[in-house]
Amino acid sequence: MNPAKAGLSTGSKSAVVLVLIVIVLAAAYLAPSKQGLTTTNSTSSQPSGPASSSGANTQALALLPLFGNFSQMQLQESAVDNSQGGGPIPQVVTVSYLVLGKATLSSTTRVSSTTRTDTTQYLKVEFSQAGVSSNVIAWINPKGGVDRVDILGVRNYTGSGAYTLPAVTTYLSAFGLISALAGNATLISMLSKTSENMTTIGPSQLDVVTYHLVVPTQPYKSVTAKFATIPGTSTRFLVYFDEKMTDGSETTLQILSITK
Repeated sequence: MNPAKAGLSTGSKSAVVLVLIVIVLAAAYLAPSKQGLTTTNSTSSQPSGPASSSGANTQALALLPLFGNFSQMQLQESAVDNSQGGGPIPQVVTVSYLVLGKATLSSTTRVSSTTRTDTTQYLKVEFSQAGVSSNVIAWINPKGGVDRVDILGVRNYTGSGAYTLPAVTTYLSAFGLISALAGNATLISMLSKTSENMTTIGPSQLDVVTYHLVVPTQPYKSVTAKFATIPGTSTRFLVYFDEKMTDGSETTLQILSITK
């Protein structure tokens, strides 16, 4: 399977890129980078203590509003690639997250004769993909960093390199699209608002605004984007995106279910 599918290209009309992530987690589990990692075979949910979070380890920061307001979400990304000729090549992946709750961990550091205890509160989020047996739990600190990754039934990873594991970054990238595209001014500037209504997505009802590409512009045949707002906030997120290209290719991103 191809690891990625480019959707909106970085052409003269748009710098937006939509990536279809086909998650091949088995390979990530078997051969992750070991730099900055501590591994154990235990599937226990009680690590020995929090790991230090670097400035680069904030990839879940934009997702904290979603995790804080919606306990579950199921997202489907699909593409029909016709750009290479030889007929369309369909690809579909469905991923989900489930917020498990919070956990507080403590670590003790001794410097000379002084002992210091640091406490960090984590948000535990479990990710899964349809057709993949091993779910992944990310321990997310208040700054949006991932300090521990549990691949259930396989092993746990802690340390400064835990957040770089493909087993977790792929999920964060997939769900990160719905926040990133909602805040992309280039995408919004291409489209025109066509409707607004209350829409049922799974067990939830949300106020959804729909935008379309009114005039087809090469290489885009059509573009549709639907955005919802987190209740009680001004934070928007994408609930549906579809682009059809003049070569017959199509990319779709859709939230199938969302639970408050």
